[in-house]
Amino acid sequence: MTNADPKVSDDDAQKVADKANNWVSQDVTITLDDDSYTAEDTDKASWITVTNSADSAPTIAVDSAKVSQWVQAQAEEAKVDPVTGQRNVNASGKVVSTPHGGQGRQDRQQRRRGRHLDHPVLRQ
Repeated sequence: MTNADPKVSDDDAQKVADKANNWVSQDVTITLDDDSYTAEDTDKASWITVTNSADSAPTIAVDSAKVSQWVQAQAEEAKVDPVTGQRNVNASGKVVSTPHGGQGRQDRQQRRRGRHLDHPVLRQ
């Protein structure tokens, strides 16, 4: 049995590990409408591929297909049936009112108090 010096030093291997850990520590968040989805460290770590070499330190890269799969999974989770609606906005885009099927304010207040014309007690 012969002893041979490793072709990759501990220092070189540590540099690669530090780089991978740095990538994992970065915040990755996607936003869809009012919802945000942040990748867990385990998700981000799974996106990193390591290529080993007998003669040099390993190299790392981000697997874009795995990132795309995660993004697609978040989009599926956020998927909701579309709702037809109307929002009135001012010139800066701020919502100033949301009409409810043409029903006026007074009708909405009466419904909240249980005095709407369609209320079962009033139909008698």
